[in-house]
Amino acid sequence: MTWIITRDEWHSLFDVYLREMHCLYGFLDTETVLSKASRRWQDPHATNAYDHVLCGIAALATLFSPERTDNCEGLLVNCAKEILESTSLLRDPTVHDAEAWLLRTLYLQCNSPPHAAWMASCTTMHIIEAAGLHRESAGVSLVYSDAEPSEHDVERRRRLFWVAKLLKSWISFEYGRSRVSLQGASCQLPTPVSGDFTTDLIDMFRLSEVLDPSKPSEPSELENCLMQVAGFQFTLNPLVLSQSNLCFTLYRRLRLATTNVKSKLLEQVIAVGRKGLEASIERHEATCPGGTYRTSLSNLPASFWQWIRKSHSHTFVKRD
Repeated sequence: MTWIITRDEWHSLFDVYLREMHCLYGFLDTETVLSKASRRWQDPHATNAYDHVLCGIAALATLFSPERTDNCEGLLVNCAKEILESTSLLRDPTVHDAEAWLLRTLYLQCNSPPHAAWMASCTTMHIIEAAGLHRESAGVSLVYSDAEPSEHDVERRRRLFWVAKLLKSWISFEYGRSRVSLQGASCQLPTPVSGDFTTDLIDMFRLSEVLDPSKPSEPSELENCLMQVAGFQFTLNPLVLSQSNLCFTLYRRLRLATTNVKSKLLEQVIAVGRKGLEASIERHEATCPGGTYRTSLSNLPASFWQWIRKSHSHTFVKRD
């Protein structure tokens, strides 16, 4: 990858990644990333075994960079893809392989048809299972079989597992596909960290598990979940976008379950939609003015317009 991008260019994109993605999807150990990145350019004999992570970070960051160059982005994506195709066949994948697949899932979710993101999310979960990252006990891990993992490593595993699980589930829920359920998963929840919103995203995900089609939910359960999700007071734009999209998904499921939807509940959905629309505009103007890519930035306004239109219809709304 060193002939695709310079060290300074990569560090610039890494700053974008930290600002736009890591604050919400905090599954990478940034110190490890920086250490391996520095060595990659300093040592001509350094292995390229970590390039799928470094390229994945840079490719994802280009989507949010005002100075986006599609040519460089394509080279980074292909470099990571070539390495990932070989790691998917490994008997004993590593935590870095799982991280790289999760980065690819995020990239495809932003910039490709839903089927591609769903396929990548499936592979990510299989890699996690093969690496033993879904189990809390270190004794069954294929990654840390030679040494007892530190508390920092355990926390890192938890974040990786839960972010992968929520992405896989949300992609499956939104597009009506099956999701990968790992047997014997015992990974505990990660610890909240000041300035990091990963655990907030996971909290929303845990509420959203009522959307699992294999476990039909009563309208009252969906209403309660929708009220809880709409009740979160987030300020981070990416988190507001996730909240808005989840509210829309819950509302669609509720409308399938019942025609008697309380007007107060619909008003909450519209209020969250307005916040999401503002967040999408702010984020788009700040990161990619004039850019066109497939993310919540582009599909949220259209979804919100649908709810605005429906809010004027009294045929399916139950007045309190």
